[in-house]
Amino acid sequence: MLYNDDFVTSLPQDPIAAMSTVLRVLANDIAAGGSIPFDDIYEVRDLLLAIKETYNVKWPDRHSDIENVQDDKLVDALTELHRDLDIIIRDEQSVSRRQRFSVLLGSAFHYELSSADVDRIQVLVNELRDLISKNQKIEDDHRRRLLKRLEDLQKEIHKRLSDLDRFYGLMGEAGVALGKFGNDAKPFVDRIREIVQIVWRAQANAEQLPASARPAALTTEQESP
Repeated sequence: MLYNDDFVTSLPQDPIAAMSTVLRVLANDIAAGGSIPFDDIYEVRDLLLAIKETYNVKWPDRHSDIENVQDDKLVDALTELHRDLDIIIRDEQSVSRRQRFSVLLGSAFHYELSSADVDRIQVLVNELRDLISKNQKIEDDHRRRLLKRLEDLQKEIHKRLSDLDRFYGLMGEAGVALGKFGNDAKPFVDRIREIVQIVWRAQANAEQLPASARPAALTTEQESP
């Protein structure tokens, strides 16, 4: 078996990145030399197809029939798929970098955080990471997803931001925590609320909203909206 449960549950949330990670294991085995059992090759294919079906991923048309590729050609087909997926990832990363550089150079619309805001968000994210790591009520799979979300978010914390989606996405996690843990989720929710308030100020300034504008509040059971 190439993939145990921990490997599968720790795959990146992005399905293309997840499939590339799966294929990298096969690529490493090929590079190491020796014969690869067909059961392992089928396992690679089946996990890829499971990811594709679960997330409704559209990959390059020439790989659409990989389920029916003959056994003696399957390794080559998977290797070509890996190459094409990595090209997609590189292209997306290139677009993302160009957008970030444009924002930093001031030639694109952006939201701007102060140095104090950036530092405070970093502190809050680190505190959230500690809370999640130490909370025994959170299931292991959910904990891994939350920590990965925070890791991805932390990479996006700059003075100039092209969008705020990752930050506002935390509001959904706060809602889940409230639903599961009630008032026990207050330390978690309080930090998310503060992050949302910080980025909301940046958005309000960029969109020239009135100073009185406020984001939707996150409240615990004992607090009033």
